[in-house]
Amino acid sequence: MPYYISCGTPEESLYETLYTVLREAAAYGEERGVTVTLKPHGGPSATCRDLLNVLEIVGHQNFAIYYDPGNVLYFAGGDPLEDLEDVAPHVVGAIIKDQTGGPGAPVTIEPGAGDVDFAAMFGVLREGGFTSGPVMVECLGGEGLEDTNTRAARVREKVERWLGE
Repeated sequence: MPYYISCGTPEESLYETLYTVLREAAAYGEERGVTVTLKPHGGPSATCRDLLNVLEIVGHQNFAIYYDPGNVLYFAGGDPLEDLEDVAPHVVGAIIKDQTGGPGAPVTIEPGAGDVDFAAMFGVLREGGFTSGPVMVECLGGEGLEDTNTRAARVREKVERWLGE
């Protein structure tokens, strides 16, 4: 596996432990060809500014960001494009998850139907050097297998368009 994705911790009392674990995991992963990443997930990784702070604290070349714009909206309510240009050079993968309605609102919606401007997001990431990292769809929304498959096909077309713009 080329990447390990951490979601961090919401417990402020564990932030220092998290930074130590990420630093040590990055060193261990480097020996084994696994990049250690953190995705936005509230706590110390809620926004792009927060992610930059963690990057600085961990301070290891094998530590990177797996960007999730839906979680920036879900946990912080902020604009997932704010300060993304500063994080972009450190992004090695992205998660396609949309959200609408502010902090705590559902993320189980079809990507492209919410508040994330994925075309703009991938434009910023490309400008920052993101070219070939993995992109995964986390949520599609929908009801039942047929609806899920229809949404998956639609989202695949959207992702291909977003990546190509």
